[in-house]
Amino acid sequence: SGEARWDGGWRMIFFDIPETKRKHRDYLRKVIKLVGFHEFQKSIWVYPYPVPEFLKDLLFEENIRPHVSFVTTNLLDDDTNLRKVFELPSKS
Repeated sequence: SGEARWDGGWRMIFFDIPETKRKHRDYLRKVIKLVGFHEFQKSIWVYPYPVPEFLKDLLFEENIRPHVSFVTTNLLDDDTNLRKVFELPSKS
């Protein structure tokens, strides 16, 4: 059915992966960009749609898991810019 419909939730990935695990950090960043996440702030990435299973698996990978938080929220103070980035309808 083509494009995903937005359910109003924001998926957020927060990560702080140490320099010693740089290759894991670089790989994670590459994958979340490919999925379509937008960098909200340094090492905080946001996406409006459900996350593919392969990304969930990656977030739970033993080298990455201790350094990553994954949050889904429907409440962001001001998501106007994010709605523009993802071409979502603005709040009425």
